[in-house]
Amino acid sequence: MIYIIEHMEPELFDWCMLEYKHISETVDKVWFTNVNLDDQKVDELRSYGKVFSESVVDMNLKNACLLDMKGDGDLSCNDSFDYLIFGGILGDDPPAGRTKALVEKLDVPLKTLGPKQLSTDGAVFTASELVGGKIFSDLKFQDDLIIEVEDGEEIILPFSYPLVGDKPYVSDELIEKIKKDGFF
Repeated sequence: MIYIIEHMEPELFDWCMLEYKHISETVDKVWFTNVNLDDQKVDELRSYGKVFSESVVDMNLKNACLLDMKGDGDLSCNDSFDYLIFGGILGDDPPAGRTKALVEKLDVPLKTLGPKQLSTDGAVFTASELVGGKIFSDLKFQDDLIIEVEDGEEIILPFSYPLVGDKPYVSDELIEKIKKDGFF
């Protein structure tokens, strides 16, 4: 299984890189597509997985699945795709539907990872759990990750995060960066 992240931001922001690093620690085979190869962070990104300037739309992949909140049923271990495509899963609140551009251009099945918007690394983790044999109803999630930055001050990330034990699956480095620099 290859996990494909269609990069949908104008650059490789620090928060993207922290999520992408976390993804590379979660799954063995990850591709990052639609990346500007002139970005100064490309060399670092290459240490996390294969990097392509092409959009996944132009790759003519066979046996691929696009994950979207408006898909046709949850991804499960009964699905046997060679590629899982993630794009625009984390973004605006409320969701802006950025994955719609991919839906319109790719002729692949659509599956969901549940009804809520996940972080990109959380989506990859959830997908890997599902294709690895877990059923969706066995997975637990926490909505609205609250990060205390100072006494009486907090930042709320308004997304859903899979739980590992009772801890949200999120990059510790991302949390530290948010505590240090605020939401960026």
